[in-house]
Amino acid sequence: MSVNTTIILESSFKDKGVKRKNRIVVFTDGEGPHMSSSQTRYLKNHLAEQLLKFSIDVVIVITETGNIQTAGPSIKSSWGWSTEEISEANIRDLLTEASCDTCLRCFSECLISGNGAVCELVVKHKDHSCIPYELTLHQLEKSYEEINFIGIFRDISERFRFLNQQTEY
Repeated sequence: MSVNTTIILESSFKDKGVKRKNRIVVFTDGEGPHMSSSQTRYLKNHLAEQLLKFSIDVVIVITETGNIQTAGPSIKSSWGWSTEEISEANIRDLLTEASCDTCLRCFSECLISGNGAVCELVVKHKDHSCIPYELTLHQLEKSYEEINFIGIFRDISERFRFLNQQTEY
């Protein structure tokens, strides 16, 4: 038996001395108001935007040819590029030469297996620094014109620093 859940987000702020409350109200079957399908879509989109906004990982939608369709806002704080600057760039332009082949193998593995693929790459930031990342790649289920992927880039530089410290002792 499935349970339908309705979530209502109420934002709050203090404006000109008027205090508003923050709260999230969750209703399950029959408890409260039901939302229309457009309200449900809006809420899901809003929650997805918030997930991307507060993610420390860099999340990118990439085509099969490597063109970046869109990126989450964390790309600015992590890599130095704005979402506008990165849109329509090619992922290969942001990788070291050695990482380009690894990235291509990751895309191939993802396509062939039908599952996600994981690889380690070195990304060139806007300030020209190079940082190691773990890329988790998944093919989007409903790509319309061409095959698209979601790429989640996690900074693994701390792991490398830790491993280097361990080998020094």
